[in-house]
Amino acid sequence: MRNVAKRCETVRNDSLTFLKNVSFNFKEHLFRDITRSKEKQMITENSMDNKGFSEINSGLDMKKFKQELTALCSVMKNGDNNKTLIEILQDVGKMAFSDELSGLPNRFYFKYFLSKCVSKARCNNESLAVVMLDIDNFKRINDVYGHTGGDCVIEQFSKILGGKVRSVQSLVQEKNLYSRYGGDEFALVLPNATEQGAARLADRIKTSIQNYLFTTPLGTIDQKITASFGVALFNAEMETYENLLQHADEAMYLAKRKGKNCVVVKGE
Repeated sequence: MRNVAKRCETVRNDSLTFLKNVSFNFKEHLFRDITRSKEKQMITENSMDNKGFSEINSGLDMKKFKQELTALCSVMKNGDNNKTLIEILQDVGKMAFSDELSGLPNRFYFKYFLSKCVSKARCNNESLAVVMLDIDNFKRINDVYGHTGGDCVIEQFSKILGGKVRSVQSLVQEKNLYSRYGGDEFALVLPNATEQGAARLADRIKTSIQNYLFTTPLGTIDQKITASFGVALFNAEMETYENLLQHADEAMYLAKRKGKNCVVVKGE
């Protein structure tokens, strides 16, 4: 059992290194496969080769990595450990697509999801909105309460966006994506949303944030936590998802210049 646990840890660590370096399309392929696979499914060298393992510059000894996976499959198949390989890879997949601190989807998955939504909106002539938001005066929070305090704010802020705070629970729908874009910046993808609907949602989240009592290990934060929001709507003239993202980003920075704690819609 000790050897099995050690092998699990080796594969988990190697898999994380692997996922940091693989291509965008391959991550999508792997993520889809591991979430649909049955427990204790065998992953052979041939199946990995067919999916492009051998063609990827992963920074690993791929032959050794595949041997580890195959050997671990055999061990798991015999039921010698509670954690199957598929479960290990599912854990790895979650780590690859999730932000560790907030628990929200990370920047990589946000871009993947947005690119898919833009393609769908273009093909089906559907509406699509993006909201970018940034916590106001976050540097001051870190300066006064330390980075631990700043992390606490990020975690609580993320719960609001994730629909875990009752005041905005009804606003969150499965089709929407709420993600941490990086640092104190967050992003929302709202398929089929109108400009008015996206702005209304942003405004209600803004109100929930400013009314929320943020706390740290040192106690309640004495400054009001607010955020600035930028809203942009997809149009057929946009060539890529980056164009839509840029519009939302520009609107967000305009909200900052207007005094913060407000919602700006691109083009208004």
